[in-house]
Amino acid sequence: ARNLVPPRVHNYSIGIQHKLFNNTSVEVNYVGSRSTNLTYRKNMNQGAAGIEGANPGVARNALRPYKGYGEIYQYTNGSHSNYNSLQARMQTRMSNGGLVTLSYTWSKALIDGSSFDYQPQDSTNIHGDYGPASFNQPKIFVASYVYPIPFWQHEHEWYKQIIGGWQISGITRIANGLPINVTQPSGQSVAGNLVTTSSVAQRPNLVGNPYAHKGKQYLNYAAFQVPAAGTYGNLHYDDIKGPLFNNWDAALQKNISIHEQIGLEFRGEMFNVPNQMSFFAVSGGLGAPQSDGSYQPNYKPTGEFQN
Repeated sequence: ARNLVPPRVHNYSIGIQHKLFNNTSVEVNYVGSRSTNLTYRKNMNQGAAGIEGANPGVARNALRPYKGYGEIYQYTNGSHSNYNSLQARMQTRMSNGGLVTLSYTWSKALIDGSSFDYQPQDSTNIHGDYGPASFNQPKIFVASYVYPIPFWQHEHEWYKQIIGGWQISGITRIANGLPINVTQPSGQSVAGNLVTTSSVAQRPNLVGNPYAHKGKQYLNYAAFQVPAAGTYGNLHYDDIKGPLFNNWDAALQKNISIHEQIGLEFRGEMFNVPNQMSFFAVSGGLGAPQSDGSYQPNYKPTGEFQN
């Protein structure tokens, strides 16, 4: 766009820190931000919704605003985002040198489009794609700790040095999964009725519980339905929550003093100690639409998994 202006970002926060006891402190913060004039890729030659269904047999490019031409893209301003969060933290120091930190974040990040070069399903209504950002995780709990096992930590006898002096540490992170943007197959239609002349995949109607929880099949395809011809689906952008992320990392450490300036350290680290699977990403692409408006079932596992 000729009048493209620089994006603007405003950050703001306020917090309170308080000492509860000699070894314990807490803090509570509100942290937020607001961004305007964000850029996106607009299709200036996108036809009106339902125009192809209302004009059967007419060439697609003959129904566009600039007749005879295909897609015409323009980088322009108009997208915006906002982030609001409540962040709490408590830290306790133990008399034996241990440390425990608990953190909790309750937040929401909303945006018109999360990625660079984002193109909305309806370029005439960028705010129709307003929804959770692709990195939005409303609730995040993190616990970190260092705990010296309380026996024979600073002894000189050789057998006490071998048996004692151990320390356990770790980080636990439990959070909501990343959002999933469920879309219809690009270019697919029911009974030949396309919602628009855009090549961007459209979102379906949500008509039931979207979660399947059948092994690796996370989404329930039967909960989505093809919108009526010439209309957009009621499902918002990135509106489905991904599976819970639950990860426990731990380490076992021992320091052995050999001389005043010489020591030996043993350290064993274990990632994802319970060895449980957390879904890292889930595909939001639906199967081919059927004549009754439902979608073809597809139980093929897709996406990436972190184990």
